[in-house]
Amino acid sequence: MMWVFQTIRQIDWAHLVQYRMHKALRANAPLPYPHLITLFLHHFNVPLNDEPFVKVKRSFSIGAGAITSFDYQKDDDSQWVRK
Repeated sequence: MMWVFQTIRQIDWAHLVQYRMHKALRANAPLPYPHLITLFLHHFNVPLNDEPFVKVKRSFSIGAGAITSFDYQKDDDSQWVRK
């Protein structure tokens, strides 16, 4: 998605969200876009008072190879800056 933003490409967001939601139908698959779904539920006044809070268990890091592919490099202070 960062590539789309940087290259100013158009993207079919409805198709992308639908595709990701379809992949979430697998057994033990994580729910995609949990924050976005929560915003929709709040917007349409869906009651969430009795829903349990589940802390996020997963996190991920972005590798240096991915960052450099977006024309960034580390400077002398180990900060990522645009080339």
